[in-house]
Amino acid sequence: MSNTSNSPALKSEQEIVNWLNKHPRTSKWDALLIYDRLKANQLLLQEYIDRFTSGTFLKPITDKVTVDPNTHWVHLYDYVLDYPRISFEKNSFGDSTVSLTMNIMGGTQMTVQKDAMSPKVVTQIEWIDALQGPKLTADVKLWSLPIQVDERHQVWFDIAAAQDFRLSFADTDAVRESGGTFFYQLFQDLPDDQKRYFLNTLEPVDENDFLDPIRGAIIIFPAPGSKQRSSPHYGDGALLYYVAVKGTENTELPADEIGWVYPIPQGRSSLVLLGNHALIKKIVSDGIRKLSASAEIEYENEDNAAAPVGTVSVTSGQTAKRMFNLTSPAFSIVEFSYGLPLAAGKTAFTIVTNEGKLSYSWSGTSSDSTQEAKLVSSGPAAYSLWTFNWRVEAVGRFQLVDGTVVLRRDDDVTIEVSARPKHPMAVEHEADLATLVPAIEQGLREDFIQLLDVVMAPSREIDLFRLHGLLFRGDNLVELNSVHFPTDLAMFGDVSPKRTTFVVDPLEPIVAPGSKTTFKVLPEAPAGQTIRWSVEEVPGYGAQQGSIDQNGVYTAPAASTIPGRNYTIAKVRASTDAHESSALVRVVVRDVVVNPLVKTSELGGAKTKLGAGTLDRGALEWTIKSQTGATIEPIDLAEHPEFEPGDHYYIPGNTPSGEPYSVDEIIVTNPRTNNSHSAYVLVAEVKPSLTITVVDDPDLPEHQIQLQYGNDETPPATWTLLAGGGELSSTGLYTYDPTSVHRFAVISATFDGMGMSFANALILPVPLVNLEEMRRVLA
Repeated sequence: MSNTSNSPALKSEQEIVNWLNKHPRTSKWDALLIYDRLKANQLLLQEYIDRFTSGTFLKPITDKVTVDPNTHWVHLYDYVLDYPRISFEKNSFGDSTVSLTMNIMGGTQMTVQKDAMSPKVVTQIEWIDALQGPKLTADVKLWSLPIQVDERHQVWFDIAAAQDFRLSFADTDAVRESGGTFFYQLFQDLPDDQKRYFLNTLEPVDENDFLDPIRGAIIIFPAPGSKQRSSPHYGDGALLYYVAVKGTENTELPADEIGWVYPIPQGRSSLVLLGNHALIKKIVSDGIRKLSASAEIEYENEDNAAAPVGTVSVTSGQTAKRMFNLTSPAFSIVEFSYGLPLAAGKTAFTIVTNEGKLSYSWSGTSSDSTQEAKLVSSGPAAYSLWTFNWRVEAVGRFQLVDGTVVLRRDDDVTIEVSARPKHPMAVEHEADLATLVPAIEQGLREDFIQLLDVVMAPSREIDLFRLHGLLFRGDNLVELNSVHFPTDLAMFGDVSPKRTTFVVDPLEPIVAPGSKTTFKVLPEAPAGQTIRWSVEEVPGYGAQQGSIDQNGVYTAPAASTIPGRNYTIAKVRASTDAHESSALVRVVVRDVVVNPLVKTSELGGAKTKLGAGTLDRGALEWTIKSQTGATIEPIDLAEHPEFEPGDHYYIPGNTPSGEPYSVDEIIVTNPRTNNSHSAYVLVAEVKPSLTITVVDDPDLPEHQIQLQYGNDETPPATWTLLAGGGELSSTGLYTYDPTSVHRFAVISATFDGMGMSFANALILPVPLVNLEEMRRVLA
């Protein structure tokens, strides 16, 4: 994994700020969240592990995939899908494709086919576990499929609206597409809460809160050098996550990268932009409305999102009645009340945005107010009207304080106030009123400071948690390092250092029961920090999850503690006081597995794919025993990227064995443990004749099956158990062994008569599939 943020091809932070200073970059959206793709994928993988709180995403699936309604079906039994994981893999500008992957964790699949004049037959069986299983993948186009925030503040997108579903359970495009179509329709038919991929649940906000996102769209920005396969940064890039908040309707995305620079600077993995127009119109202006709920406001460049709002002008509005008390030698209690216009006559209130700051200007006279300033006193009583003029100049700057963006007022504030009695009602105290002028002017100056705090308060703290919560959960936020205000409000930082400073290695190991695995963190923990190791139970998999010592050595649970499944799951967590990372451990009973377990072929037939897996994920040794000259060869993933590393082709032979049917055995061995597992291929060397059927005999024990070749008039056949488990009598009575490692049987029947040889063979999928189910699907 490369480190995009340290690439010398990236711009400096100041160069990015200079580029942002030219004009706003949020394209009518309210915010733009930019993340390094690799860091975001790393964090999403950690969240995938965190979400693993039970065994499956959906209930086990038993159903049928129809490849061709007349000739080809794949039956799925107890298909177990794990939780969806998302990652951003594309690297062309504007491609908002999110890869959605669900591993098939367990189950059985049985392929049934039928020739035009022949009955249905089982042609392939696969027994799946975490070592080697198919993947369900789909593409989510987030520019046309926006992320939604519903009335319960849940952030989600609809899996059913994804495109290009593919199930890698076969080696031909047609069958994989049929599997994808099956799962596409399955998701269409699910209840809403089961087909939604939930990213997060946000805390409720006040009705008028600006940062109340309602939808988002993502595009990908390739990093410099990321399109060159020879580059260490091949595939690197940034996620550009556009966010619209409540009340925003018309949005658009940039069509290309013309005029753009790569927006994440050296040494950083995130940039958050709050759009200039959204910031001014919805946050800064909200401060004006705190002064006057009826204020009317005009914006320079109001309809031009490509240009920043230069000046904010209040065109009407007035504060509510204000009041303060003071005392003087002449009066025991003095109450001074007044209203302040924001715009009328000579009064003007403006905010100018330039040079990275907000310049507030408010000047006027009380004579423009509909509420005349008046003074009421007691002891002796007096009542008078007053007039005063003022000029207030202040500057606000966005700053980073304890990781939070706030708008701080400069200490250097200009407040000029002059006040005088306008119409004294108690003439005998006119001279005394003049003594109140200094106190009234000072009271007004102090009140203007309070009003400045009110007008800046809505933008004191920018609630970025809600924005990041559209993609990341809990405390997985961006840690901010600096803030600038070129046009959009720009905040540079790093994607959740707590979860991305180091990662547990290995991250998703598959281990044997009772085995020991040593975990570490990469890179090493920061100096002075000690790693604490722990194992966490995954609900649904029992309490026996193994143990780990403080050297990171994990001991898997014994096989006897893994009842009912051939695998279990645990979480291993590494933590310090400041950072943490988790790994997902799958404990699998089998050391080596190869699929399909058994399949049919013919002399000179088409090559087909075999897949295998092992606990340590190391290289496997492949050998074949064949009477017909069949071979196996590795698959070139450069030509077939849809396959998995280590997949092989089985290539049928052309040399007859002298028998109507033969069986090839493919043996896959883990050379580090000498454990092996075999797959079998039933090779038809003649054209089949007559049929083998299962006799319906209710008197037979449950573990016995009577087979018949032909009909009652057919001469007795010679029965042969070619491969698999159980026993076969000379009369075709098959007795299966539920304890056998082979959970199927390959059986042939032959006889000679009328100068001809007759032969047929079948794959009997019991006890892997129960007898009644086999009868049903072959009917």
